[in-house]
Amino acid sequence: MKKLILNILLLMLFFPAMSQGWVYVHGTITDINYGNPVPDHAVTIMTDSTNGAFYYNVVYTDSAGVYYDDVTVMSDSSGVIYVQTLDCQDYLHQAVVYYNPNSNLYTEDFQICYSTGPCEAYFTYYQPASKTIQFVDQSLGDQISWYWHFGDGEISSEQNPQHIYDTGGWYTVSLYINSQDSGCFGDFSRDIYVSDSTADPCRAAFIYYNDSTNTPPYNYHFIDQSTGNITLWYWSFGDGETSTEQSPYHSYQEPGTYDICLHISGADSSCYDYTCETVVVGGNTGCQAYFGYYAVPQGSPDSFHFYDLSTGEIITWSWSFGDGTGSEEENPFHTYPGPGTYSACLTITGYNCTDTYCQDIVISDTVYHQLYGQVFAGNFPLQMGTVMLFEMNPNGGYSPFGEEWPVDSNGVYYFTLVPDGIYLILAVPFDSGNYIPTYFGDVINWQAATQVILGNPENPYNINLVLSGQMTPGPGSVSGQINGAGLNRTEVDKINMILMNEIGTAIGFSRVSGSGSFEFPSMDFGIYYLRAELSGISGDNMKMEITAENPHIDVFLNFSGNSILGLDETNPGEEVLSIYPNPVKNQLNILFDPALTAKINIEIFTIAGQRIYHTSESVGDGQNTLSIPFSDFPEGFYLLRLQSEDGFNIVKKLIKSK
Repeated sequence: MKKLILNILLLMLFFPAMSQGWVYVHGTITDINYGNPVPDHAVTIMTDSTNGAFYYNVVYTDSAGVYYDDVTVMSDSSGVIYVQTLDCQDYLHQAVVYYNPNSNLYTEDFQICYSTGPCEAYFTYYQPASKTIQFVDQSLGDQISWYWHFGDGEISSEQNPQHIYDTGGWYTVSLYINSQDSGCFGDFSRDIYVSDSTADPCRAAFIYYNDSTNTPPYNYHFIDQSTGNITLWYWSFGDGETSTEQSPYHSYQEPGTYDICLHISGADSSCYDYTCETVVVGGNTGCQAYFGYYAVPQGSPDSFHFYDLSTGEIITWSWSFGDGTGSEEENPFHTYPGPGTYSACLTITGYNCTDTYCQDIVISDTVYHQLYGQVFAGNFPLQMGTVMLFEMNPNGGYSPFGEEWPVDSNGVYYFTLVPDGIYLILAVPFDSGNYIPTYFGDVINWQAATQVILGNPENPYNINLVLSGQMTPGPGSVSGQINGAGLNRTEVDKINMILMNEIGTAIGFSRVSGSGSFEFPSMDFGIYYLRAELSGISGDNMKMEITAENPHIDVFLNFSGNSILGLDETNPGEEVLSIYPNPVKNQLNILFDPALTAKINIEIFTIAGQRIYHTSESVGDGQNTLSIPFSDFPEGFYLLRLQSEDGFNIVKKLIKSK
């Protein structure tokens, strides 16, 4: 079946009809709220591969919001044309044109939300009473409305709501904002700790200032401004050093960008809070410029979308396109005057940092390629899904290239104007119940995927989706949040969370939202593993056990370096009987099940994610207690992770006391 479909596809792609006809498609795009025309807005027009030839083009609306295109088709034929455009929420609007020989003029109008200006969601909070949280909106934007989700099923549309929780503990709170004219949208989520103590709650806060000249060593004074009955301060300075002073001084030996975190707690652990802030220290290495680009056909292959991939706390962007023009936008569009080689440069500035990155843009018919193929779900083409393209960057990692595109009714995907480079292709089905997101090479992890090297295209690049194992629905559930700090915003929603059963077979997946959230709403009791999959980024296999006593699990993952790691507390399973004492002073003891025989990998991390202790020990044959010396560790909070070769993964929060 696959061979027959592939042969038909190749005939359609390589042997167009001897005579051609045209279908004229046009329409108007207007703002859904005010009816105003939307100018300079992209519209994608493509045919279905069943019509005998594949057509793809992107046109733009004029000042009156009008777009038009002449679509090349086979003469005297019938077929399907897809007309697509994105709105201000990146929602895809699509019209389907069924053309026939009796008509060659079609009109498709769209009413969309139109983004006229930026807005950014953000909030702080404090606890004025037991189990009561006061939220303070600090969002940016004009005439915006608010939608709060407090993490316990309750919501609010107030700007600065006060919310009373039924029980204390950790909650993920999300704020969604949008302007009254639907011109901009934003969202922000953070984890908060709600104390159920009648004592004064804790709230972590600090300020800092540079106490030296801009030459090494760089001396900083960090000043605690936390509130509550606090007895323990734990600082992580981002360079491996820590402190338990209330308002410490710290010297950095090298310039760079450092994540500073302050963790606080009360005397009886009735309250706990932390806050982190990024500090750029020293000269020009606190931020690093980098960008990607892809061609946007606008009548010729001379138009490009440049998108910033820089790191650091950036304030301004300055683009030089190499043709005497430039831009101050973060992600600009630019059309070159014609073929040639142009040196495009991006200069970024931040707090005490500046950096420039340049790369050549070569416009020539010979350096752009068409990349296409077919996606199969079993013996038949995938009916509903999307395909992503990832490009290898100079650091050896991968970055998303351009927009992801839905497959057509024959499972065909098609990328045009792809420059020379090394790529990975990922197909993602919309139905998460039967098949798993699969790379070209028919594998589900990027490390094993087959690289596509251009320019030596070897189309078609067909993908056979990996069939998922059986997943039994049930009363359990898993939800989670990825801390995407360090990930570009365009990368977060490209992450797929792969769910595996006890023997490691993939049984389902969940796409991560732009705010970093995901969920698996219906799962039977049992043992599962979870892994974050994103091209170029490694991830842990996190073990979870859903039971009648613990039917719901909240998972929190952190991006660190080139990894997405799960360092969140997991309840010890049957393999571990107890971990004691906690708080610990001089020695931590771990008691395992006497029946367990395994080699145990032991790691200790700071709360900020830095590994400071690592060893491997064997248990069994009468040796079922392991001890870890703790006297040399500073006071503060730690995470203990225990892993065995057969796959269990346990993380426990520890407190080191005096």
